[in-house]
Amino acid sequence: MTIKLYSDSARTVELSGSTYTGSAGLGVVTTSSTGIFTVPARIDTDATTIYTKWYSGSTTYHEDSLAVSARPFKNDYNEPEYIISMPNLKSSYTTDEATRLRLYTRLKDWSPTIYTVASKKIENQIVTKAYYRVIRLVDDIEVINYGTGSVSYTQLSYDVSGSYFDLDMSLFESGYAYGIKYIFKINGKYREQPEIFKFRVD
Repeated sequence: MTIKLYSDSARTVELSGSTYTGSAGLGVVTTSSTGIFTVPARIDTDATTIYTKWYSGSTTYHEDSLAVSARPFKNDYNEPEYIISMPNLKSSYTTDEATRLRLYTRLKDWSPTIYTVASKKIENQIVTKAYYRVIRLVDDIEVINYGTGSVSYTQLSYDVSGSYFDLDMSLFESGYAYGIKYIFKINGKYREQPEIFKFRVD
């Protein structure tokens, strides 16, 4: 017994890889009981209905139509979300200071492994395309904007310890508080982080 699968009711367009024959094994016609034949079939098609022909030699024993059951595709991929902190940011600086500021990044739904529980270390995720900007808090004036253009002047560098950038406090007017914001470029899209990190220049 052989079965062929077609995309049209006239049975002129055979589906690729859809001929099953024989008596035993995966992908061939098998006899489940006397007079009853079965075949496991997996077809790559966009059709909602396919048409069958059961035959042996020149004799056709049965023709039928079948509704195609599409295998559901579960898309579990989500854009990663991060929680960030600046562990070495001081509350105030003087205008004659220059400092290297570090950004700590971890996944929002991070779960510790046995190693991190034992060592008390949290896994630091490095976002390779991270940018910062600085605003003056009293009036929201943008002192340093995101350098995401052809010259990435506010893109963070990174090393084995994580992401960082150098900031010269002489760029800021003393007597004001400032805030640092971050934007990440992930999969070609920019997403600004909700956190703002504040410091004062005296």
